[in-house]
Amino acid sequence: MENNDSNKKVSIILILMIVLLFSILIFSWLETFGIIGKNSNYQTTVSVLLEETVNIIPDRKDKKIVISKKEVKEENIEKEEKEKILEELKSGESAKIQAYESKSADNVDTSRFYYNQINSVAKLIYDNLYKNIDNLKTGNYKIEYGNIFNDILKEANGTQIMQEAYSEAVRAFLFDNPRVFFLEVPKLSLVTETKTSFFSKEYNVNIVAQENETYLSSQFPTEAIVNSAINDIKIVASQLKMETEGYSQIDKIKFVHDYLVKNTEYDISLEKHNIHNIYGALINKFAVCEGYAKAFKYILDVLEVPSIIVVGNATNADGIEEKHSWNYIYIDGKWYGMDVTFDDPVIIGGPIINDNIRYDYYLKGSNEFLRLHTENSMEILGFEVEYPELEGENYN
Repeated sequence: MENNDSNKKVSIILILMIVLLFSILIFSWLETFGIIGKNSNYQTTVSVLLEETVNIIPDRKDKKIVISKKEVKEENIEKEEKEKILEELKSGESAKIQAYESKSADNVDTSRFYYNQINSVAKLIYDNLYKNIDNLKTGNYKIEYGNIFNDILKEANGTQIMQEAYSEAVRAFLFDNPRVFFLEVPKLSLVTETKTSFFSKEYNVNIVAQENETYLSSQFPTEAIVNSAINDIKIVASQLKMETEGYSQIDKIKFVHDYLVKNTEYDISLEKHNIHNIYGALINKFAVCEGYAKAFKYILDVLEVPSIIVVGNATNADGIEEKHSWNYIYIDGKWYGMDVTFDDPVIIGGPIINDNIRYDYYLKGSNEFLRLHTENSMEILGFEVEYPELEGENYN
């Protein structure tokens, strides 16, 4: 009798174990096919991209050499010519502003200089940002990465790896692509959606606007306004491309240098809008060093002259070292330094008298240029950048 009871108990236990195992298998199968599942979503908003990082270089009011007089010229585009360029832009027959792929006649590709400096995880984030530049104009487009970062996020320090990669990717993306001037980056969020099952977790990563917000700049709050601003910039770029038709590389470089010095003013108040981007430099005509450097690269990209933006520290006229941004230019198989900001001194006092343009920081070799300029990407961007080695002597 006791044996029968024992056998019954064993049988019941076995049956329960089989039922439990079968239930788990069924549950897992249903979850795999998305029929059921337990989802828990959480946001990881990367807070490292603060305002002073978006506007990478927090310029000082006393950065530049001060002189008393300067002639300021406005290069106006006639109304009929502007309308003609607009029509060409719409039809795609314009000077074909390909500011996005800066391959030059020298076959030097600087369009992804910063991309080539970041790690493989950051490159994946950058790639999808780049593919969605047009979608970013909406201000709320969701950039999806799916579960490609699943293995990384399963690691103990996975979240930190993703945050650092996101930071590097966004900064590299903005410096390689100065045409993306319309974002308010702190309003972008890196979000991880976690799907939890009995046996595992799956992580899906997206870049989205913060809740109930747009990631467009307050100066460009809608897609229509963004597109209008882009057209304004393309008109200027197309005009400059037409004016330099048939120019040599060196003549193009000089033309753009002189154009920015004549037409863009350094904002000593640091209070005007868009002074850190190409819209401020090319349309509003006011900028600080980051705006000058980005505008210089943008136009040279259009003219197919290879250049990059460089960040670090520079010593100003008062002997004070501070964060700064400038350019390196590739010509005749060699790299040279260019600082348009320092060649365009702040004006105080009287009106327009002097037509002289400064070339104190124009195509300089390392022997002279690096006396006052020090590359320092780690302090400003948060990751190491291997910049090209400058030619020792100045360009002749």
